[in-house]
Amino acid sequence: MLVVSIIIFGAVELLPGDLAQQILGQAATPETVKAMREELGLDRSAPTRYVEWLGGALQGDFGVSLANKRSVADQLIPRFANTLFLAALAAAFSIPISIVLGVLAALYRESVFDRIANVSTLTSISSPEFFLGYILILFLSVQNPVFPRYRASPATCRSPTGSTSPCCPPSP
Repeated sequence: MLVVSIIIFGAVELLPGDLAQQILGQAATPETVKAMREELGLDRSAPTRYVEWLGGALQGDFGVSLANKRSVADQLIPRFANTLFLAALAAAFSIPISIVLGVLAALYRESVFDRIANVSTLTSISSPEFFLGYILILFLSVQNPVFPRYRASPATCRSPTGSTSPCCPPSP
């Protein structure tokens, strides 16, 4: 992770342009650009800024978002909870299925089942997760409404009739 953070930080440093100038726009005076650079810490060297960021990150302080002026850590916490939930759910399904497939493939080595299991698992591992997600949504929610189309937030949705429900209203 340290190497990845160094590479990303270095790549951002190599981008052309001045962040302070971009934020303030072309009409900004040199004095305001200089003040913005000092406020953002861009007047310090890149290694110094990286070490300061890394020290803060190790303490849970990832800085402030330039997009909405909120703490990055405060924005990550709710998303991290959703990520943990999804990871646990994926593990709850994939581990038992993997064990059963592995045992059956070992018992029926070099059989048609073994080859189908190998091809299907290699195909699923090689496919991007988002693509598999789209396919599952298409078949299990849109074409065959086995599962309703829910979303994590907001907690309730208002239907055209004015009533609220814990899930999103179905699409027409």
